Amino acid sequence: MKVVKNKYLPSYKYCVIKVRGFRIADLLLLNIKSRKNNSMKLFNNLKESILKYDSRIHAFSEILNSPDLESGIEYKIPFSAKDIIDTAGIRTTYGSKIYSNNIPKKDAAILRNIKMAGGILQGKTNTHEFAMGIITPQCTNPWNPERITGGSSGGSAAAVAACFSPFSIGTDTAGSIRIPASFCGVTGIKPTNGILPLSGIFPEAPSLDTVGPIARFASDIPLILRWMGAKLPVPSDKINFPIEVGIIKELFEQSRNYVRDINLHFLDKMAQDHLIAISELSIPEIEEVAIKDDIMDSAENFYIHKRLFSVQSNMYSEASRMQLQKSSEITAYAYIDAKNLRKKWKRKMNEIFKRYAVVLSPTTPDIAPKRSDALNRDSEFFLNFMKLTNPFNFSATPSITIPSGFHENMPIGIQISGPRMSDLFISKVAEEFQKTTDFHLFAPRPYVNEYNEIIDSLWYK
Repeated sequence: MKVVKNKYLPSYKYCVIKVRGFRIADLLLLNIKSRKNNSMKLFNNLKESILKYDSRIHAFSEILNSPDLESGIEYKIPFSAKDIIDTAGIRTTYGSKIYSNNIPKKDAAILRNIKMAGGILQGKTNTHEFAMGIITPQCTNPWNPERITGGSSGGSAAAVAACFSPFSIGTDTAGSIRIPASFCGVTGIKPTNGILPLSGIFPEAPSLDTVGPIARFASDIPLILRWMGAKLPVPSDKINFPIEVGIIKELFEQSRNYVRDINLHFLDKMAQDHLIAISELSIPEIEEVAIKDDIMDSAENFYIHKRLFSVQSNMYSEASRMQLQKSSEITAYAYIDAKNLRKKWKRKMNEIFKRYAVVLSPTTPDIAPKRSDALNRDSEFFLNFMKLTNPFNFSATPSITIPSGFHENMPIGIQISGPRMSDLFISKVAEEFQKTTDFHLFAPRPYVNEYNEIIDSLWYK
């Protein structure tokens, strides 16, 4: 595959500057070193930023005026959570009119864990209805309001991209963390299936559902996963670079030329920096895998909604009604056939990871579509985006996306996928990639200006 050498950065005339490089660990350290516990000031200043600017992008469905401070942890970090996740005493709609007045009595398990570790909830972020799509129509992309954020964790990705939240919690069943993270130019991980509790999260397809974080820095991901309650083997502190990587030929070929060129240029830089040794990897069956994953996802989703849909179908959006009606036609044979292929696919991926430390592919085949092009499209349009992400839901293996460049001043992402339980390892690989690039440090004005002023006022004035 030809590598095109170019510099894929956003244009300054489109109001883009670098965000200050404050990781979660840096924010905690600033509190400690300065002997100023500015946790609540940071929360309040970010809240003012949200109130001032969120009307432009609608990342949030609920904004909290004051946080729950039940944890005894002294230094705290603000975060937001997708409105598919239960929050005690806070309206949780699952993106649906049906649940417009739903007030859960207790937090989802992962939220309890984060709060006990020192997280303070800023509010709920918008989700595609019942997490059933990749648009999140309530939101607009912080980089360009004419384009979608992706979904279904679109509000969470937008909140991080706009510097409203140091991190946000989303869910991923077929790409719902990675697709919006890529479209919005931030980092997001779909963890290994089963390492985090899903209680208190409205299900989409239980066999495929995962919950995970979106952040700006890959180096923050291991800390957030621990806060969420993940129990993972700790990898060696030192990775012996270069690592063997497989570039999935079919997923590059499914992408637009500029997505392919930008990602190959990015990988060429990683190879020049002696981080990776590249081999082309062909997986001809990956197209069938993506289709079978969608069958399993759709069948389980219809099962979840069958009773509610039978009595309140008029309360669903038109797109959700069409989706569920189509899903109702999936036969038991088709579902079992998909489950059988999933067993083979897991074995196939196990074999691949005996040869390669990770496999690499574009996160999405194109930049974020314009809203006018994405609304009221058929399921095939959206499946073309999920075909690059859902194979790793099907294999139940972890996959992380990081920014790899820009086209037409819109972010593009690259996906790093590893074997089961390698979540910390692929996060470390992503961190090393980010040490030699700066795409993750860019954020659009005016949001980044506001954030930089907040940091300056708290610790440097």
